[in-house]
Amino acid sequence: MLKNILITGKPGSGKTTLIKELMKCLDDICGFYTEEIRKGNERIGFLVKTTNNKEKLLAHINIKSPYRVNKYKVDVESFEEIVIPEIEEGIRKRTTIIIDEIGKMELFSKKFQDIVLLALSTGLVLGTISLKGDDFISKIKQREDVILYLLTFERYEAVKKEIQKQFVKCR
Repeated sequence: MLKNILITGKPGSGKTTLIKELMKCLDDICGFYTEEIRKGNERIGFLVKTTNNKEKLLAHINIKSPYRVNKYKVDVESFEEIVIPEIEEGIRKRTTIIIDEIGKMELFSKKFQDIVLLALSTGLVLGTISLKGDDFISKIKQREDVILYLLTFERYEAVKKEIQKQFVKCR
């Protein structure tokens, strides 16, 4: 049985950084990762970037949206527009599917929740998931087809090496 690999940890623990490092040693991937938008030292939003170099706004302090996480308002429509086709392509091609992140902002989208469950059924997901969350997040973490790694600053290299063992080309 193939296993999905999910990385969890506190904000700022390096989850996205690790995903981007792991992506470098994988050939055929589909999916997305998130990046902060900064103005000076202040984080003002998040971009969603696909593995084929498309990007859209995920959340920002200065947009209008009924969906909100702390000071960030989430653009669910833009998120779905860019992410859903990317994950569907990964499922269709049976390639490694990058999902960064399964978190509060992303889970405003029911379509995203549905496609995540479908992607996980392939056993080909390499992704990140919120440390804390609702029932959806808890159930994903408890799945038998998920290997969950807790990332901390101190364990960054150890977790990276452990995950790299799962991918032949990364060894």
